[in-house]
Amino acid sequence: MKSEIQASVKAIKAWTKAHAPELHKIIGKPAPSFAIKKLRKEVPNVSPDYVAWLEIMNGQSDADNDAVLGLIPAGDYPFYVYNIKRVVETFGSDIGLARDKRKPKSSPAIQPVWFDLEWIEFASDGDTALAIDPHPTKKGKVGQIIQFGYDSPKRRVLWNSFSELLGDLANCYRNDSVTWENGLLKRKKSCAFPDLGS
Repeated sequence: MKSEIQASVKAIKAWTKAHAPELHKIIGKPAPSFAIKKLRKEVPNVSPDYVAWLEIMNGQSDADNDAVLGLIPAGDYPFYVYNIKRVVETFGSDIGLARDKRKPKSSPAIQPVWFDLEWIEFASDGDTALAIDPHPTKKGKVGQIIQFGYDSPKRRVLWNSFSELLGDLANCYRNDSVTWENGLLKRKKSCAFPDLGS
């Protein structure tokens, strides 16, 4: 698993270095062991593949807090990938969303709630987010990757695991299926990566 994650990170770094140096410079370094320890303590049910990825690449540096510089191609804006500090800070904090009584339009693999406080949110485009789902229905898989809207009722499963997402993302970079236009990462129409447009 770790070697596959290393290969995926290598592909992402190589493409961004060659085509999007501004994006490349905010790729996170490996998360320190004390931060991993804190994550394991404060974020229950975090998947082993996600932890292995953080040990190699700690999301994106948010020193300039520019969410437009995201690493995951989507619709108008790419998804900004959280670093470990941000994951811990946001975990379980959206109490208002969890209390929301609106009915979501969920995949049958996702519990029919507006928001689960134990979803592990790790990327966002500002309108929707990607999260690790530790509480799927019987039709889902523990650790599946879901997309949910903060205000939109749509909830869908996109990958069975974080490592599956990362492999697809790396292939998108390897196959040159993304472009860097006007300071934004864009997905080409030919890209096999799911359209995450909200």
